[in-house]
Amino acid sequence: MKSRAQKTKGAASKPSVWSRPFSLPEGVRTGGCPRPCKPELQLQPKGYTAKATERLLRAKASLIRKLNARRPKAGGMPLDHQSGLLGVDNILSVSIGEKITRGRATGKPCLIIQVKRKSASRVEAALDIARLHPTRKTGVLTDVQATGPIIAHYADGHYRPCACGASMSSQVVQEGTAGCVVSISDGQGGRELCFLGCNHTFAGCNRVPLDDWILQPSPGDGGTFPADAIARLRRFHPLDFSPSAWNEVDCALAATLPELQDGRVYEIGSYSDVPLDKGLVGRQVAKYGTATGLTYGIITDDNVASEVTYTQPVPAVARFRRLLKIAPSGSLPFSRPGDSGALILDAQTRRPIGLVIGGDNAYSYGCRITQVLRVLHARLETLA
Repeated sequence: MKSRAQKTKGAASKPSVWSRPFSLPEGVRTGGCPRPCKPELQLQPKGYTAKATERLLRAKASLIRKLNARRPKAGGMPLDHQSGLLGVDNILSVSIGEKITRGRATGKPCLIIQVKRKSASRVEAALDIARLHPTRKTGVLTDVQATGPIIAHYADGHYRPCACGASMSSQVVQEGTAGCVVSISDGQGGRELCFLGCNHTFAGCNRVPLDDWILQPSPGDGGTFPADAIARLRRFHPLDFSPSAWNEVDCALAATLPELQDGRVYEIGSYSDVPLDKGLVGRQVAKYGTATGLTYGIITDDNVASEVTYTQPVPAVARFRRLLKIAPSGSLPFSRPGDSGALILDAQTRRPIGLVIGGDNAYSYGCRITQVLRVLHARLETLA
């Protein structure tokens, strides 16, 4: 069945036969019961009107400029618009979210100053920064939250064919999630089907060689080679860990065989092949990951700059910008370690928005699917 993108004028025609880039290794398990994929009820977004969102975004930009003004100049030049946040008075980022009072969500959108850890002196310093943006004058609430640093997420059975949301990673990483199915050119006029995931789960933060085997389930969930081999690392966008570099994506592709993939997301079903990249703040989203299953959240910010800490295969820190920040809907977290790579979908239209890359103690973070597809030269496929 042709996808919407393939039906549009000028779109590439779908190949009659998908490429078969490799043969499975001897000793691989080809059986396994696929988990049923079923659509779930969709939830309506709450709490963010267009007018309130616009006011919050203006307030965020204003506070960032004021923070930057307090930074010393680097080489005589102003620092990047958001880079001045990192490391200042223990501040990790300035973003938009829900005000928390005495441990409870108030339902009131606000400007959030996220700090690494709670300590009277450090939180007081952050409050001093917050006073740069007085509530009475601007009409925008502020909140200081000790969320801790963003930690990259890296948690199910052997499934063939395998749907998206299943446990999948390289052999050097313990946990990860398969996000969705995409295709790339095979260089001979055909298309290769690939599972889309994170660099840190499929490529081990640039350390896994191309064509290395990807396992489903991940080693942390009992996966072993060759029994659980399902795909081979085909492409990844390198993560840059240099102190002055900015990253925007954490992504990789693993080529697979047509009969090994399902083309749907567990408990969600099929997804659109038309990504969504505009009007993201306040939008209700859903994802299925191997650690937390099906969860819902709200995008509270779509332009977060912060550091992300990686723990596997070796500890490292990378700076990111243009990250999506997602608050959970309800008491359960939107994601946990093991969910990295999960596809973030609009809860109403099932249009892909991003990939989960990590989370702190309160929020989840993702990179934009449009940027991921661009750097990997890939296109979404909806084969269900």
